[in-house]
Amino acid sequence: MRNKLIATMLLASASLLPTFANAQEKSAIEIKNEAFKEVSVPNSTTKKLVPASSAAPGEPLLYVLTVRNISDKPVSNVVVGNPVPQYTEYKLDSQTSSNAKFEVSVDQGKTFGSLGTLQKTAVNGSKSIAQAKDVTNLRWTLSTALKPKEETKITYRLQLN
Repeated sequence: MRNKLIATMLLASASLLPTFANAQEKSAIEIKNEAFKEVSVPNSTTKKLVPASSAAPGEPLLYVLTVRNISDKPVSNVVVGNPVPQYTEYKLDSQTSSNAKFEVSVDQGKTFGSLGTLQKTAVNGSKSIAQAKDVTNLRWTLSTALKPKEETKITYRLQLN
């Protein structure tokens, strides 16, 4: 019961997860954050995406961030980030974006880099190469300016623990 409650709370707050846009004018960027899960289509081998209103432990979730320039001017230097919620794990190599540099953090967003270059520090002070289970934050830096009214999509997967 506790895990189901946690899963429902996580999904209910998916659209409220902190995201940020570090652009010339923050008000020029609108970010929509949606969570989906894959379900089997009856009498078929295909699957479809449905909005995730609840999830079970071990179930993967697909997050879709839609980043849109709502102004009438191009916007550059756009940075979008999302924390990895407690009780979830980032699924390695699951992110997609057509025009962004992707980085992760394993220290609550203090430093970012590619996963293979980051180290985690254990309670006893020893260091080791970070793994997907250590990721605490995700960040994308758009490589091109967003034209007026243009949008781009970023996707990634998390798994409920």
